Amino acid sequence: MTHHPFVQDERLRKDERLRKRREFLVTQRSGGRHVTRRLVVYAAVGAQPWSRLGVTVSRKVGGSVVRSRVKRRLREIFRRNKVSLPIGYDFVWIARSGIDAASMEEIHQEALVACKKAARRCRRSKGDQKKDPNHRSSGQSS
Repeated sequence: MTHHPFVQDERLRKDERLRKRREFLVTQRSGGRHVTRRLVVYAAVGAQPWSRLGVTVSRKVGGSVVRSRVKRRLREIFRRNKVSLPIGYDFVWIARSGIDAASMEEIHQEALVACKKAARRCRRSKGDQKKDPNHRSSGQSS
């Protein structure tokens, strides 16, 4: 399929979501992470030229109605802000307890900042250590 979602398209297509457990695990294991009061955000360089989102909301957050509402709100934030987020990354957003009491604006601000920081950490952890003259690998002696 040569067609891919446009960044400025307001829809959230299937191609823009992480749907398989393996995709979530790869993003969490290989990417950068940023933790906020209400969210844990993982970012990893994706295989597509657009960003994708996976959302996890555990029972710690609330019952099924609360969890579904939180997932809808998080997907809506991603959908509306695709243009503002780093392009070409896979993101996993894990909701923390207390997110259901937060306003949409509070979650929005946290999510955008956390995505940018997690993406920066992802880039830094993938090769910048070799360029950093102060970085020591475990094989060096002092």
